[in-house]
Amino acid sequence: MAIKRNRPAETPDRLAAIEEFGAAAEARPAETQAAPSPTRGARRATTAGEGAKSSLIRWAGNEQLRDRVADYSRSQRYPQHEVILRALAIGMAELESDSK
Repeated sequence: MAIKRNRPAETPDRLAAIEEFGAAAEARPAETQAAPSPTRGARRATTAGEGAKSSLIRWAGNEQLRDRVADYSRSQRYPQHEVILRALAIGMAELESDSK
């Protein structure tokens, strides 16, 4: 016994709706066609002094530290959050040992 696929029936109304949708997609205004689409490189473009706006760490005044973390992360192929957490753990251990 053959398995019947569960496809919608090809009714004239359905075909007309598909054609209408396709025509509407083709008839976009010229200004939207001319607008360049953002590229991945453009998304990452920031000036040297500003970090990501969504970062949980505010790097203002510590840009060199941010850059050191990013460089180490790239060179060792660790995610930046792992590098920051490890550095924080080492720093906290040192601070706690100094206070005893």
